[in-house]
Amino acid sequence: TAEVLGITPKDFEKVIDAELETYNKWANGEVYAWTLYDENGEIVDGGGDYYSLEEIRAELPEEWQNEKLEDYQTND
Repeated sequence: TAEVLGITPKDFEKVIDAELETYNKWANGEVYAWTLYDENGEIVDGGGDYYSLEEIRAELPEEWQNEKLEDYQTND
């Protein structure tokens, strides 16, 4: 309950809505991962369990921050 978490009922609704949005994305397969490869095709870095491309952008090295990530999407 909101009291247990120490938040107002209005904020509790916001928290529940955010959790439901994340769950719905997970249930519908709207989960992203990323992998960076070097020039030899070897994996350099990567991550997963992201629910938006903006979450991925926050994790990428600086030189990738302005890339149009939609251009790299696959359905693997």
